[in-house]
Amino acid sequence: MKKEVYLYAPCDGVIKDITLIQDEAFASKALGEGIFIEPSSNIFHAPIGQAKIALIADTKHAYYFEQEDGLQLLMHIGLETVGLNGAPYKLLAQVNDNVTWKSPIVEVNFDLIKKNKYSLATPIVMDVNSTKNWVFKALKLNGKVKQGDKIGVWTYEEKINQQEIIEIVRSKGKYQKVAEQILAAVGGKGNQNSVYNCMTRLRIKIIDQKLVNYDELKKIEVVKGLNQNGDELQVIIGGEVYKIKDEVINILENKTTSNDKVVKTKTPFRKKIMPAVAGIVTPAIPVLLGTGILGGIQAMLVAFGVLQAPGLGETVADLNLWSAIFYVVGKVGLELIGLIFIYNTVKYLGGNPIMGIFVGMVLTSRHLFGTSWVLFNLFGNPVGIQSYEGTVLPMVAAGFVVYYLDKWVQKWMPTAVDIVFRPGLVMLVTVIVTLFTVGPILKIVEQLLSQFVLILGKLPIGIGVGIFALLWQPLVLTGTHVAVVQAVSLPMTQIPAQPSAMYVAVNIAVFAQIGAVLAVALRTSNQKTKQTAYGSIPGAIFGITEPAIFGVNLPKLWPFLHGCLGAFIGGMFAGIVGAEQITRTGTGILSYLGFGTPLNTAMGLSAAGIALGSALLLTICFYKERPSEIAGLKKMNTIVLKNIITENQNVELKNNFETILKLEKANLTDNKVYERLVIKLAKLEQKKQLLVNRVEADRDKLYLKAMKLKDKDLAKYNITAQLYLDFNKDEDIKQISDQIALLESQAKIAKQTYDENIGKVLVEVDGLISACLLINPDYLNYTELKNGYCNCLNSIEINYNLCDKLPFNLTKTKKKSKEASNEKIKQTIS
Repeated sequence: MKKEVYLYAPCDGVIKDITLIQDEAFASKALGEGIFIEPSSNIFHAPIGQAKIALIADTKHAYYFEQEDGLQLLMHIGLETVGLNGAPYKLLAQVNDNVTWKSPIVEVNFDLIKKNKYSLATPIVMDVNSTKNWVFKALKLNGKVKQGDKIGVWTYEEKINQQEIIEIVRSKGKYQKVAEQILAAVGGKGNQNSVYNCMTRLRIKIIDQKLVNYDELKKIEVVKGLNQNGDELQVIIGGEVYKIKDEVINILENKTTSNDKVVKTKTPFRKKIMPAVAGIVTPAIPVLLGTGILGGIQAMLVAFGVLQAPGLGETVADLNLWSAIFYVVGKVGLELIGLIFIYNTVKYLGGNPIMGIFVGMVLTSRHLFGTSWVLFNLFGNPVGIQSYEGTVLPMVAAGFVVYYLDKWVQKWMPTAVDIVFRPGLVMLVTVIVTLFTVGPILKIVEQLLSQFVLILGKLPIGIGVGIFALLWQPLVLTGTHVAVVQAVSLPMTQIPAQPSAMYVAVNIAVFAQIGAVLAVALRTSNQKTKQTAYGSIPGAIFGITEPAIFGVNLPKLWPFLHGCLGAFIGGMFAGIVGAEQITRTGTGILSYLGFGTPLNTAMGLSAAGIALGSALLLTICFYKERPSEIAGLKKMNTIVLKNIITENQNVELKNNFETILKLEKANLTDNKVYERLVIKLAKLEQKKQLLVNRVEADRDKLYLKAMKLKDKDLAKYNITAQLYLDFNKDEDIKQISDQIALLESQAKIAKQTYDENIGKVLVEVDGLISACLLINPDYLNYTELKNGYCNCLNSIEINYNLCDKLPFNLTKTKKKSKEASNEKIKQTIS
């Protein structure tokens, strides 16, 4: 515990060291620690910030001041003046007066003291009885001061017995405790083979569902609900989910094997698709965002001449050290992004991700850049073995091959040699299969696309450039863009160099996706989506669109398509005005450094602005945070008409259709109330999450600081350890938690109404399905039909990840049932 008390000059004068005073009692510090002043003004004020006058000597030369905590100061005006019986002193304050450093205490007749040959030296010391653990430091020795100047400070430092050590234990964070509770409730660390998260849910692939204690899970503070989808248990948490997932993974890194036998539950393939997409893509989003930011910084520094970039024929080795470091940091993340995806794929499936990394390293190896391994030629261009640097889909495919091939080999390979031969065999076969199948197939597609793009370039009024701009981002997604960009940039590499009109489309497509993701950020009410969208923009400005595409636009699909359409509009404009790239200077905004003339640059930038603005406008106008319940129900009614009943039978079911729509229209106001509460809750939960993170970080800093001091300075360690033990910000967290609890109670009531309203509509849906069953008993799956209606009615909860979409898929086999029913009806009539 540390405390400070400042000493103020009681009058004008010169400050001296107490040991120089001509009085042995004061000079030896027998009466306390302090200083003395040679006064030059004769009105003395209290020398302390705030205190009470505890005592005034009968001869008025000595004054005791006492603070509330018992600290006492003595101010002794003059030396040996007792014999004057108080004559030189005129009191301006009385005993028990509360005073500050501004309060006048006494007026002194200097002439009378000097006439009697006494010293005016005035010592000010802390009473010896209260100086324990106090350390004094003079601030203005041998210097002139004015009344009220700070002339010294007493610092209180509690002395701790060096033999006593305050023992502290690093406290578990909130998320670590929750992670432990969840793992215990799901049957232990051994009863899962995959853990990942989406925006609001912790998703755990359970091996044996019988071991899961659902009641215990529901009791955990942060758990808002549970959902079982096949073998995947979804623990609904909210915005804090990714922190809890990280802690679960940390615990699982030290997981132990279990001898308990568990039975794995089989899950239909269609129920595995969306969880697989989320499990593979979601963990990669932070890497994509980080890489985008780093790449943008590197590109900007190169543009301003701070760093260098490799020129034609140069390598990283030709750069200076910092240029090389920033180049590698900015580029490698995207060039080797496939490694992240193959790792995520194998890990999600439950395989050995280290094997996946090895395969990824081989497939992205620059040793594969050689052109000597040609399988055949197409359009005069070689098709052969190639590196998969910068690709995503081929690496995901390779991850699936690693996992399933490993499982198959494990079944028949003898245990004695399994550990030696199985990993090598799996990795070798995967590499060969990928190189000789996926690679050549993509190369053929690339060559066909290259020829197609060259044909596009000949189309009039900018149509060709527009179409190429529209197609560019889909080409990047499939990894087939490499040969295409080489074809359109070829004119710029010739001698003499020729401008390329088609290459302009590449960066137009970039800015169109920026427009789409910006619109999503502006329109969305989902805080996680907003955060991801804004975070992807800086990198995208410099041409790194993967974070925007994979994190936001593509998962929502329509923003991605709006971006492509915006690129088409911007591309057409570029083609019409004749914008051309003269030299390749970079990506994104930096590409416009290679447009040569100011007019050409202005046209190129205008095309990019039109693409961005078009995509922004399209997405803002047509973006839907979630599907409308009414529109969805109308669509479902249409599906019933097209797949189950005839037009004649529609008359019989018309009332059912109208009642369903009428009931849901009456629910729309309640739906809006519930949705507003869901949005407010998400914002508050994010605020609480940030506060908890900050509090835990501050507490952990104290712990680490204490541990560093433990072997160096035991006294300081004990002080820091005590601060760690006393650290408490629970009140701040409780304040937000109380707000959340209040909103949750309101949301619970609103949800109850929401669920009741849905239940009323579903009663009518059941009636519709029963009527359809009588009309067409051959229809194969009325359960999925009801699922479709449920998805429409649960639009709010599905959009905010509070529940999952139910499976809904009309196959050709199911559609044939309508034809069979119609044939039956015809036979009956005839």
